Amino acid sequence: MSESIFIAERYIAGLGMAEFRALAERLTIATAAMRAEGRSIRWLRSFGVLEDEACLCVFLADNVADVQEANRRAEAEWERIIPAFVLENQQD
Repeated sequence: MSESIFIAERYIAGLGMAEFRALAERLTIATAAMRAEGRSIRWLRSFGVLEDEACLCVFLADNVADVQEANRRAEAEWERIIPAFVLENQQD
């Protein structure tokens, strides 16, 4: 199975840098444990919009079920997890 990009969209009341860093640590631990079990999943990065208490976490995984499981293990609630794609700036 080929890996795809998924985005977990979440809203965290009172989101600040401390909460954002704690979430990143939990996602790192959860995805590392899943890779140790033979699953193909990586947390790539997260974008936080502190003003809106919004967070978008980007994953590379074989399927949405693995992304859901990683978020469960990280105790990170989500509004939705959706497939996405990336388009990089090729000119700079």
